[in-house]
Amino acid sequence: MKKYILYIILLFFTFKILYPELKWEVFGYLNQPRTWNHSFPISDSTFLVIGGCNLGNSEIFSSTEIVNIKNGIITNGPSMNNPRIWFNAHLTQDSNIIVIGGLTKFDHVMTKEIELFDRTTMEWKVIGEMLFPRAQFASTFINPEEIIIVGGRDPSYASIGDSEIFNIRSGKSRSIAQFPMTFANGTVNVNSYGNILAYGGREGGTNGNRTNTVYRYDTLNNKWVIHDYLSQPIQNITTLKLIDGRIINVGGCLFESPLQHSPVVELEQENFFRPICNINFQRQWHSLSQLNNDSIIVVGGYGDNGESILDCEIINIRDNTVRIGPQLNFQHDAADILNMINQKGEKKTFVIGGKNQLSSQSIGTIEVLEVQCYINDVSINSDNYDTLCIGYPIHLSADRDYKYYKWSNGSNNKSITINEEGLFCLEVIDSLGCKGYAEKRIYTYTQNKIFDIIDSIKDNILFFDSCHYPDLLFKTIKIKNKTDIVRILNDIRLFHNISFSIPQSQFPIIFQPYETKDILVSYSPKIIGKEYDTLLIIDTCTKIEIYLKGLSINNFYLGNSRCNVQIDLTTISLHMIYKVYPIPAEDYLYLYILSNHQLTNNTIISVYDILGNQKYIDYTIESNILDFEIKEKLYLTKIKVNIQSLANGTFFILINSNNYITTSFFNKE
Repeated sequence: MKKYILYIILLFFTFKILYPELKWEVFGYLNQPRTWNHSFPISDSTFLVIGGCNLGNSEIFSSTEIVNIKNGIITNGPSMNNPRIWFNAHLTQDSNIIVIGGLTKFDHVMTKEIELFDRTTMEWKVIGEMLFPRAQFASTFINPEEIIIVGGRDPSYASIGDSEIFNIRSGKSRSIAQFPMTFANGTVNVNSYGNILAYGGREGGTNGNRTNTVYRYDTLNNKWVIHDYLSQPIQNITTLKLIDGRIINVGGCLFESPLQHSPVVELEQENFFRPICNINFQRQWHSLSQLNNDSIIVVGGYGDNGESILDCEIINIRDNTVRIGPQLNFQHDAADILNMINQKGEKKTFVIGGKNQLSSQSIGTIEVLEVQCYINDVSINSDNYDTLCIGYPIHLSADRDYKYYKWSNGSNNKSITINEEGLFCLEVIDSLGCKGYAEKRIYTYTQNKIFDIIDSIKDNILFFDSCHYPDLLFKTIKIKNKTDIVRILNDIRLFHNISFSIPQSQFPIIFQPYETKDILVSYSPKIIGKEYDTLLIIDTCTKIEIYLKGLSINNFYLGNSRCNVQIDLTTISLHMIYKVYPIPAEDYLYLYILSNHQLTNNTIISVYDILGNQKYIDYTIESNILDFEIKEKLYLTKIKVNIQSLANGTFFILINSNNYITTSFFNKE
């Protein structure tokens, strides 16, 4: 019985370690209650709260507030040029802030201006305009310089399907294909496959037409095409791009009358959305934040009864489950959420502003959730396993990209270069604020070769006797493990790996201490003539090179037919241009001909231009060398061709010797 009690206690504490208690705390209060605001970090310790409105007095803000998370002080920041709600905001690649469009007054006044907040100057400036004013539209960066803008409402509050792409560098916007439907309160995202997807909007009005169709923007043909379907028609869907680039969709509004929301969670899986689970509280106007690689927290919003939801929920995308999370202290519908992470790995999630759905009053409360998460699969990569070769540095690097790095030698880079052995430790923090740790011990290599060739291979050349084209020939080399421990040879490399090859079924080859084994090498000619390659065995700090040399000769058949007629067949005699030099040529061209007969002065060399016109040239046979002889003689002939009379261009050259013809081409400059 005691054993089972101890097991239950151990299980409880294990659960507490893996899922530490989360609790929302009131951090402070904005100077102005705000709804439909946006927030972005502007340093490790401060974030900027932008725009929004006070539903109590219908004031729309151009003002901003700077929140210092270290001392809790909240101050007024620089104001935008325009007041804005129902606008969109994005972080640029250099961490500046872009705000786009929105409603400036509640009597249907909208702006088309686009502003940029520069973190270095702490100033706003107008950088361009949309093609026309709009609010409640969808937008996202599609590359570091361009933002796609889709649908929304025009100043008459009518839903629109107009789409455009704005360039933040030029400040210009260009119209693109009309969206297939009028589209407000929707979303547009770039998924992990790089596809631009728009979905989850409606045409307008109570219970206005909405669709479950996911459209993809075809950038090459400038058109919207059907890409996928959601599980149900919906609007005001809340989406989040995860750290791995995938998109998750949670909740949203099915109908306004009677009010009905969706509980469905859909996750991008292999380029398409698939339902994975349901949240417990159906809601819209909620926020999402990724806690760690597996968990997403659902915050705020309101449900089918029109009341704000204080209970948060945590979605686990690894096992597709949902559990109740920490409870908010205040209502936060239409609020903003962001993560603040510093170089120490201290992560805080803030929910900012919003409204109470029943009272329709804006709130200025900021709540904070301190989150701890860990990465358990961090590793250190090395360009030479764990061995430092004397006189050669070794490079260590983190296994993937993180936000922060801290090596035991003090470096904050992703990779380091070392020249001495020792234990090297790495601490990392990813963009979610999760911490990870890895270590790697590096040893100095002081031994001689691990492997050695014990064959008596002359001059390190393995020669394959003449092989009939296109037969297959095998040879072996003997390799010995020179150490007193078991060694594994996982691969042998070839520089070209075309005619020569190493059968991969041999690997891995396990060598016992001091054991010798045969390694098979094959040769299958691709041309008639000589062929070369280099075999490379990588040792820990050394390498073994063996030069491979092969000769492919004519194949033949001698026998009788069914009618007892003697048949004597052979492949065409060897006669090929082995090398043309130089390319391009100027005054003289040198040809090297490999042949099984000597070339004589009866050899005819003809040159033609690309139109087929023959050009007359002079040439001389400078040498006729017996290259090597195995089963037949091979001659390597050098011919000097005078091309001074030719104009610049491309030419074809034809060599006819004893009715054996071969061709090539060359360029003259």
